[in-house]
Amino acid sequence: MMKKIGSLCGMAVVFFLLAGSLWAQSNGSVRGVVKDTSGAILPGASITLTDKATQRVQTTLTTETGTYVFPAIPPGMYSVAVDMQGFKKVLRDNVTVNVTEVVSADFTLEVGTVSSEITVSEDAPLIQTQTSALGRVVEQVMVTGVPLSSRNFTQILALSPGVAAEVPNAGAFGRNSVNISSNGARPWENSVVFNGMIADNVNSGGFDDDNDKTGIPVPSPDAIQEFKVQTALYDAENGRQGGASVNIITKTGGNNYHGSAFEFFRNDALNANLWERNKLGQPRGVLKNNQFGGTFGGPIKKDSTFFFLSYQGTRQINGISSFSTKTTFLPLVGNRTRAALGQIWGGRAGQQGGVAVAADGSNINPIALSFLNAKPGWNLRHSGSSGGHLEHDGHFHLLEQIRLPRRSDCCERGSSVQFET
Repeated sequence: MMKKIGSLCGMAVVFFLLAGSLWAQSNGSVRGVVKDTSGAILPGASITLTDKATQRVQTTLTTETGTYVFPAIPPGMYSVAVDMQGFKKVLRDNVTVNVTEVVSADFTLEVGTVSSEITVSEDAPLIQTQTSALGRVVEQVMVTGVPLSSRNFTQILALSPGVAAEVPNAGAFGRNSVNISSNGARPWENSVVFNGMIADNVNSGGFDDDNDKTGIPVPSPDAIQEFKVQTALYDAENGRQGGASVNIITKTGGNNYHGSAFEFFRNDALNANLWERNKLGQPRGVLKNNQFGGTFGGPIKKDSTFFFLSYQGTRQINGISSFSTKTTFLPLVGNRTRAALGQIWGGRAGQQGGVAVAADGSNINPIALSFLNAKPGWNLRHSGSSGGHLEHDGHFHLLEQIRLPRRSDCCERGSSVQFET
């Protein structure tokens, strides 16, 4: 037991130390060139990059061509300062680095003392001019601001140009992930990167959940910092398939404690009934969906080590989804006993084969028989030309829909723990 605990602790330490390198495919970069007012390049200038959330500082010097680069920068808000002997110090504030994007920050230094400082504040450029990759960044404000039927970010992946997807079914059961097609590529040809790690589902080959396969990880919208859907011309580090490259970044802790709590619910008491159900005298389908949780992050050691926690729980009772609707052709007999069913279906096997129904119905599963008798059929009789009566070879059949609410207490729990140093 102690060995197992030691192994788990060792794995946690390794993951903790290597967490920064796992972000390689999700990082951005900052680069630029430093010149004086005459346009001459300035090699040897000191460049300082500061993360405004964690106050983490990185420094470098300009090369002999006056250029500098900070590769593999986690997405976030930064400030860049340039100082050189004989020139005024220049500080550029609010430099936004997005996932997989390259930010250009060029500087022009004026002659003066180092004690003098010029502060430049500017908005992020609207056009990405450093790379030819096509894509769009969706930030956290959009992820949490758009109403999502099951709080699933895949439902807004189609906001990016060149991406198509079906309209999400608001009554679907479970996570209700949505597949996308980029520039006509097949839905299973996309690549998913989650915090720098490949998160493709090799079984389903897509985002959505099948009966026997699960889709991609779906964090709470409150835990997502941003994501980007790149549709074409992206770097080889991002592309593995012929479709889009979806890059998701979750939030991280900072020098200040911050958190959130939420409860989202949907209830059939707030819904109108379908016209078809009203016509048949059926009540509204059961739908009770509760999603709750929260986030919390902050410093373990200020300016050094940080943490971020996220949790989302889901409770769902759903009687309106296609998974909750079973369509069957049932014989309209006065009773649905084994003998009556065996007389009609005796000798027949199921669509997928298997044991045939006995002539006396003795081998019909008692649980299946209970379901068949859960909703009695109507005894229809042929009465000449009267409308609404059916007869077919002496047997009466009716397409019935039995809606059985599916319950998923603890059907989905999402949680993430992240440490950064």
